[in-house]
Amino acid sequence: MSIPSTATAFAGTTASLSNVEFEIKTIQDQIFALTQEAQQAVGDQELLQKYHEQGTALEQQLKQLEMEYGALKTRLEGEEKMRKESVERGFKLNI
Repeated sequence: MSIPSTATAFAGTTASLSNVEFEIKTIQDQIFALTQEAQQAVGDQELLQKYHEQGTALEQQLKQLEMEYGALKTRLEGEEKMRKESVERGFKLNI
């Protein structure tokens, strides 16, 4: 891969990683808010069940995003290595 193409791939993966980080933070905030609401609904079994179902769905989304984050992080490390090797090859050719 050439230096510009590795830089473009790196930038795209970095942007995707930032988006996933934002989504993770958003879901964590939603879980926190839901927990606070559930604490105030003690005694209302129907409402607590609703909060439990919402919390379970949010936890599943969070797990999926955390897996995606890990995959993107690994991909980013690989692209970074490729970019470094590409730069090193370019310098060796110019010597």
